[in-house]
Amino acid sequence: MKNKILKITGLLLLLVLGVLIAVPFFLEAKIGDLIKNNVNKNINATLDFSEVNLSLLRSFPKAELRIQDLYLLTKDPFEGDT
Repeated sequence: MKNKILKITGLLLLLVLGVLIAVPFFLEAKIGDLIKNNVNKNINATLDFSEVNLSLLRSFPKAELRIQDLYLLTKDPFEGDT
């Protein structure tokens, strides 16, 4: 009985760990597109970046999102200013 409980607990922990590792790979592109689209709709400038990195383990239990090569180009009245 004790062996069965340990096996089930171990499998559940491996499953949770696997999900925490796999989810960022599937969501990074979607999150990057959502950020770009929503920010560009709501500000008077153009936001762009090269890469988004999502980690659920690095700062567990909080999610960590890193944006690389962030570029913000303003529009009127400071057009062309970065």
